[in-house]
Amino acid sequence: MKKLLLLPLLLMTIYSMAQQTLGMITYERKVFIDKGQFANSNLPDGLADIIPAEQKSLKTLYFTPDATLYENSTVKMEAAPEYTEGNMMFRAVGQEPDEKVYTDIKNQKKTEQKDLMGKQFIIQSESLPASKWKTTGRQKKILGMPCMEATMMDEKGQYQIMAWYTTAIPVSSGPEGMSGLPGMIMEVSIGQTMLITAVKVEPIDAKMLTHVKPPAKGKKVTAKEYEAIMQKKIDEMERQFKGEGNVIFKVER
Repeated sequence: MKKLLLLPLLLMTIYSMAQQTLGMITYERKVFIDKGQFANSNLPDGLADIIPAEQKSLKTLYFTPDATLYENSTVKMEAAPEYTEGNMMFRAVGQEPDEKVYTDIKNQKKTEQKDLMGKQFIIQSESLPASKWKTTGRQKKILGMPCMEATMMDEKGQYQIMAWYTTAIPVSSGPEGMSGLPGMIMEVSIGQTMLITAVKVEPIDAKMLTHVKPPAKGKKVTAKEYEAIMQKKIDEMERQFKGEGNVIFKVER
């Protein structure tokens, strides 16, 4: 009799896990800052101390069986620390640009909305890159879900990317437009520069399902065109501030 009762319970558990293909995940995104770059700057004494060693933000991933949308969370982080000198007050503010990543899992395409100094661009890929993930066999739990580790090098071969994914959410996607694993990426680290970890998984209502669509705000360009525009802007800024003791932050993804 006990065996007969346990079997339906086991089947119900497996069924509920298999059906977890709709929902929303909140991620905490940390970008680590090398404070050694301020050693020779002309910042006022004490100002460099309030610049945090890491910049935190919250992101939201809406997911369905066929597509996902990754964007800024509506939840705000705590206020940044302040520094006062005379009648002036300084605050280290890390404003998140309005950027989105839409992943079309069904058709294996990705559309990105990028913000470059206040100007919006839309980049659409012809197809998602072939998976280069290698599983390591390591396991751990994130938010109570069993996760497995996989690694790969970034496109430029500069950083090792380490991801933890779960088949409890059988949707091949994750933060920052990452995909190619047989489940949802719950945590990912990019070298020593970035760490993104899922902190909450919630159900999604019918209204939010209509929100999962490609972004359309911005000028349409190819990935190569966007890279060229971005590099031109960086070169212009470096020429403008060269030798004036200014600090330029660069975060590579």
